[in-house]
Amino acid sequence: MTERELRILTLRMKGRWWNEIAAGTKTEELRLQTDYWRKRLVGVEYDEIHLWLGYPPKTDTSKLIRRKWASAEPCDVLHQEFGPDPVAVFAIDVSQPVE
Repeated sequence: MTERELRILTLRMKGRWWNEIAAGTKTEELRLQTDYWRKRLVGVEYDEIHLWLGYPPKTDTSKLIRRKWASAEPCDVLHQEFGPDPVAVFAIDVSQPVE
């Protein structure tokens, strides 16, 4: 029996948010509900989420956080990153480390 390839959701992040996830203080990553993210998150299952700090070479794993896939729930939020008005986002659970 051959192993199937892992299904990985790759998210590129800014330093502030990446550091908070690395420290364990941030447990959800938000993405706007656009067609781009709907196609990747609605009705799709992954094995892992790979959170990259920016766009380093793939060999620089010091800038990679791996998490188990749990869910991406649609919701409305008021968040400084998206401006002064509430916006529709997907809240991606990034709380479970890969063991």
